[in-house]
Amino acid sequence: MRDRFMPLFTGQKPLMVVPFILGIMACFIVYRKYAWVASFPYALFIGVGTGLSVRAMVATDIVGNLKAVIREAGDIVVGPMPSRLGNLVRVIFIITTMIYLFFTLFHKGPLSKPFRYLMTFGKYCFLAYMGISVGNAIMQISGLCTSAINRLIRTWLGL
Repeated sequence: MRDRFMPLFTGQKPLMVVPFILGIMACFIVYRKYAWVASFPYALFIGVGTGLSVRAMVATDIVGNLKAVIREAGDIVVGPMPSRLGNLVRVIFIITTMIYLFFTLFHKGPLSKPFRYLMTFGKYCFLAYMGISVGNAIMQISGLCTSAINRLIRTWLGL
């Protein structure tokens, strides 16, 4: 403990005072009258954590998915016909779904009608994806349940 707290009092590491003060402020959560003091360090913790996680998410999820879509768009012109058709359908579904998710506000102007058709198609693509995801989750859970029941029957009944 001496190695941790002595730099605070000797002035060797003056920036260590900030986490020390935030930690003391966080302890005020137990006192009802002064619990508001604890909101500042917790807000800082949540803000820093969110900022770090969003930065990591952009680097991995968004950029990775964008690279995959660009790769599939490039594969539309290469390979066997069924593979090319599948890549074309996936790219169209992804683009229309992104149009639906990004532009959910009402648009006015000469392109509003075709844009609305793209948004409607994107909504149906999104709903189909969500249905497939839920169906896959249900199939996975049912597979786990049946394998657990099978294991129990074999263990307990010896069948």
